[in-house]
Amino acid sequence: MFKKGMIVVFALILSINFFALYSLAHNRYEPERAAYAEPSEQMSIMPMWGGMEVWGRWSGAPIIFFDAHSQISQRSIDDFAEGMRRWNNQIGFSMLNLNGFRHSGLWENSMTRDHRNRVYRQAIGIHNAGGIARRHWSGNFVNGLHEIVEVDILLNVSHPFANNLPGSSTYFDVFTTFMHELGHVIGLGHAPMRPNVMFESLAPGEQRRTLQVHDREGVSILNYNRQW
Repeated sequence: MFKKGMIVVFALILSINFFALYSLAHNRYEPERAAYAEPSEQMSIMPMWGGMEVWGRWSGAPIIFFDAHSQISQRSIDDFAEGMRRWNNQIGFSMLNLNGFRHSGLWENSMTRDHRNRVYRQAIGIHNAGGIARRHWSGNFVNGLHEIVEVDILLNVSHPFANNLPGSSTYFDVFTTFMHELGHVIGLGHAPMRPNVMFESLAPGEQRRTLQVHDREGVSILNYNRQW
């Protein structure tokens, strides 16, 4: 009886260890995890309508301009501009804009608030996400949300990116990545499911360029046409 019990316990321990090792390997090599990152300065999360998150808000109905990095190609600039246009159409006015200035700064500079919103192109390692939005806060609140005063976006080119994705591509879509990070710019968190632009991860070869129901609901929650 004792020997049989020991065998059962030993078999149980082996099965638990196998499951733990399988789970670790599966999570470690999940390819979608490289696509997006939750910004490190996240300060408020408000789940809304089916799990849509709102992380902050700009005051009033702001007009935001971005400086693009000098190494970002014109095609990627065009993708960024079209992504802004699609969000602006949903917001109801031209909140997101691209000015004619180009910068040559490093992503590390975005740690410091300088009253400029910039788009960076830099390789910072595959252990970091492919797209990152870093927000700066005023310390004040707007309708219960932390007030956003500046946002910088990074396209981490340690990961493979492309503008045109062929079938079964191993590249990440530049357009979708910019669309997603622009959603963080206006204050949105993550949507609970595909095919929303604000879903938290992106697979190689996947394109999500059209705002979906949770994306649109998030814009409605922020309600930038209303002066609080």
